[in-house]
Amino acid sequence: MATVLNTGAVVQCQHQAPLVILSPSQTRLRVDGLPALVQTDLTAAKFVGCQNKPPCVTVQTIDQGLATRLRVGTDPVVLNGVRGTTQSQASWSVTSSSSTSMEAA
Repeated sequence: MATVLNTGAVVQCQHQAPLVILSPSQTRLRVDGLPALVQTDLTAAKFVGCQNKPPCVTVQTIDQGLATRLRVGTDPVVLNGVRGTTQSQASWSVTSSSSTSMEAA
């Protein structure tokens, strides 16, 4: 079973630039005291400091790692195995999961 990510997770492009989530889109579901991440949080966030040419800026695709059953409203929660590509076709993934207490499928 996969762990639900919260806003303390670190998501990075393959060039180690972090994906910054300034404010979560929901606060109803919390994991380890922090809001759980949902799909909208990833698609709205920006990578900061990517040195690649062209730099990674946004999430283009989410190829895996969204819950199939657990949602907040209509938005699936994000699981620790989430990964995809950026608008520059580089890969991105979770490099540090800060949540430990909630699992989902």
